[in-house]
Amino acid sequence: TATLIADETQRLNFLPKLFGNYFIQGESLVYDYMKRFCPQYKSGYWDYFSLSNGSGFMAMKAKTDEKLGFEISSNHFREQLSTQAAGIVVTIYALTNLGNRIYDSNQDEAEKFFERYHELCAYSRELPEWDLIRRAID
Repeated sequence: TATLIADETQRLNFLPKLFGNYFIQGESLVYDYMKRFCPQYKSGYWDYFSLSNGSGFMAMKAKTDEKLGFEISSNHFREQLSTQAAGIVVTIYALTNLGNRIYDSNQDEAEKFFERYHELCAYSRELPEWDLIRRAID
């Protein structure tokens, strides 16, 4: 189950919980992937969602049923995604990037990122957009 984190104190703790000591890099990677994959993205307020299985994700604040054009040239993905699905995709990319980046120097922390990745994928499998998310991260 995903829970929107609205309380400001809990929001301050969200990124360190998701990305550990690498929370500044993790947040930056999420924004960078969004800029790379979503041409219409400029900036904006992001919602944080904690998952009952331990993981979480960031997603742009939705404007009703807004869909975002999403393009990932490395896997030929080109579809419209909800803001939550797009947020899940870029959070997954950030988690795997960080895990791979630090694996040689900090294997224990890297394994935590991979665990969060698997937890986020497990949650995503229950969503109507799972097929699109899976194709985007493939």
